[in-house]
Amino acid sequence: NACRPASAWLTTLPPSPALRLQPEEFLTSFRLRLGVAVLHQDTDTVQCFCHRRVQNANSDHSLTCTSVKRMITTRHNMLVAAWRRVMGRAGVATTREPSLDEHMHAAAERRPRSAAYGDVLAMLPRRLTVADVSVIHPGADTYVRTAAATAGAAARIRDAQKFAHYNRAGSAVYRMVPLSHESYGRLGQPASQLLNELASLASSTGAVDKARFVESALQELSVSLCRGNHRIVAAYAALNTRITGSALIPGLPVPTTDVGAMDAM
Repeated sequence: NACRPASAWLTTLPPSPALRLQPEEFLTSFRLRLGVAVLHQDTDTVQCFCHRRVQNANSDHSLTCTSVKRMITTRHNMLVAAWRRVMGRAGVATTREPSLDEHMHAAAERRPRSAAYGDVLAMLPRRLTVADVSVIHPGADTYVRTAAATAGAAARIRDAQKFAHYNRAGSAVYRMVPLSHESYGRLGQPASQLLNELASLASSTGAVDKARFVESALQELSVSLCRGNHRIVAAYAALNTRITGSALIPGLPVPTTDVGAMDAM
């Protein structure tokens, strides 16, 4: 957590909705930063819907639980939107989920879709760039041992995996850039380099200060990640209610004053 991108949300003023954290989002982010439980349960361990035994001390299982995959995708999409806004402020046009088949090496057609496609096509002056956004949790089984020994190791592993995919797909037209975020906020090196490139492009016009551009971009990306993390934790909280009790009565998706509204449940 001890890096600039990971703490940007702490010093962000909320002049626009893109930089605004609700109290519950701030609380979740603060708990994750401190490494304390974001959910409380009465028992020492419970059997999660993902078939894992979850200990009460496991403060961040929700960030890797496959049972909330939809919210994990939502967080990803929030970050993609934030990156596109940052690129737009730098004067760079973008499109979402570009189709690259006709420009990729023939081998790409035999690869899974994720190997040949990215999330954003950015029309940078020197070379068209395809950006691939992902969020990695350092506490996940895949990364925890290496991440505990070296700061930023989870993002480096993911970046290496992405580059390996891109190299097998091949492209002489597009530059492929992985934009890896660790769930606590740290950016991978390629993401930091692209952000610096965008800031240089924006400041070259004399319209903005480079340092200020980087700062505002980090704040927006940081806030978007915090909001996405909270959505995942909130979705898992509903599952946690089912796990830790029996005969669940779910709340209505839309509140009502109708006394009989719960009769059919």
